[in-house]
Formats: sequence, C-alpha cells, structure tokens
Amino acid sequence: FSPTAAPSEATIVPTQLPTMEVAYETTGRFRQDFRFLVRSILSNAEQRAFERAVESLTPMYARNTDAVATVIGQKSFVVNDPTDEDGKTRKLGRNEVRRNEEQPLVVKKIQMEYIITYKSHTVDVSNFPQLYIQFLTKGENRLIMENTLIDEG
Repeated sequence: FSPTAAPSEATIVPTQLPTMEVAYETTGRFRQDFRFLVRSILSNAEQRAFERAVESLTPMYARNTDAVATVIGQKSFVVNDPTDEDGKTRKLGRNEVRRNEEQPLVVKKIQMEYIITYKSHTVDVSNFPQLYIQFLTKGENRLIMENTLIDEG
C-alpha cells in the first residue's frame, strides 16, 4: 500500500432537484352550469369524458409544473327539465334514469357539482382552484373548455 501524493477532492453533483416526500395537495369544489346534448342525465361514459376534459385543462393555467389534477367525480347533477310545468330545477331519481335512456337526445341544462384534487411534489398547489376559476372567466378559455368537452364526446 502506498499513499498518493495528495488527497483528492470528491466532487458531488446533484442529479436532479429535490422533491418533497409528501406532496402538496389541495381540493377545489365547484358548481357550474352546462348545456349538454343528452337524453336527460349523463351516462357513465359522458361523466368520464367530462372528467378527462376538466383534467386536461390543468397545464393551461398551471404551466411548467408537475401538478396533476384529478376530478374525483360529480357529487350530483341537477337537470332543469323543460317538461316541468313550474320550471323549477329538480333531481332525477334512480327509476327515472332507466326510463329516460329511451328518450331522444335533447339539449339539457345540467348543473354539475364536481371536485378537483391537485397534487404536486414541487409546487404549492393551494391556489390552483382559484387559478382554475380565473382561467374560465376568460371567454376564449371557456371556448377551449367547450371544444375539449366536444372532443371528449
């Protein structure tokens, strides 16, 4: 064993930025009216298409982040049924769901109540629900949402 002439210095270079062990997370609860071409309620496939459309908008208002938005689901939807004589909004019962599957497609105003959960390992997402609302206040962004909903089916 023979020692080197001088000790060498180790070089430490990080390979990536640190990430949080626990992710930032926040939840936004939203209520929004839509007009859908449906029989009377949204099918499971239409509900999933709605969720995908909302989730796909996240990079437009949360740029350059690893944030992921997940629509947990709709708590309920309320249909403004034009056949109601009093014009009041009402909830559809389970028996009506089956009966209405045979009805023709018509434009319905549906009030969606939905929850979006945001998660990130690098960015504080606590203001993302507000960013989502601000994003949709601009007409061109509402048009983007409308087109995304149409594209999703």
